[in-house]
Amino acid sequence: MVEDRGTAVVGFEAYLNGVVSGKIVDQDGQGYNSAFLHLVEKSIEKGRSVYGHSTGEDGSFEVFGVPPGEYILYLELQGSDYKKNKLFYFPGTIEREEAEGIKVGLGGKVEGLEFFLPKEFKIRTIEGQVLWEDGKPAVNVKVMLLCPGSAKADGFTIEFHPTETRTDENGHFELEGFTGEFYWLESRASKKVDSHSGKSIEVPSPSRKIALTDNLKNLRLILSEKGLSNSCGK
Repeated sequence: MVEDRGTAVVGFEAYLNGVVSGKIVDQDGQGYNSAFLHLVEKSIEKGRSVYGHSTGEDGSFEVFGVPPGEYILYLELQGSDYKKNKLFYFPGTIEREEAEGIKVGLGGKVEGLEFFLPKEFKIRTIEGQVLWEDGKPAVNVKVMLLCPGSAKADGFTIEFHPTETRTDENGHFELEGFTGEFYWLESRASKKVDSHSGKSIEVPSPSRKIALTDNLKNLRLILSEKGLSNSCGK
């Protein structure tokens, strides 16, 4: 309400709502659900950037809040020496000049992109069960793939969101990883030790090093109050 001859101060905010979405898949068409993606202006070496993420379903990803412009999309290949990291561009090249431009209008949506991973990275699943020391299934506890590394001394790993899940009512879990990489598989749970104060302790499983060539099944992790996480084998 403004009185006669009065004034009022009104603030406005504008939100950019451009969207780029698609699927990230290996050469066999298997979707990857822990992708971390970068969308950057094509014409500027260090221009604006917007980060994208997996939706957790069938390899689908989305990048929100994209200003109008032309962009290139990439993921990072990380080596043991970060100075030698490489960028891998959509639709599937390490050469920036071969990257396909993605044009986004004001409030526009670019959908249905298919981003193929480098051919050496095939998606594999890791399945198993987490149990307490007494053999009972550990329900709704965290299971993680930590500290990815390349099986090759001069190889690379794909940058990704921390890969983790929770066990189901039977203690079962399923995670994804890549061929050519190794990981440390670990589970962690919280256990109450004092019902009155609500005090609890973290109960881990010993970290287990795994390397992926094929799908892994029937792995078993045991949670123990005496167990210690070994921080990726260190």
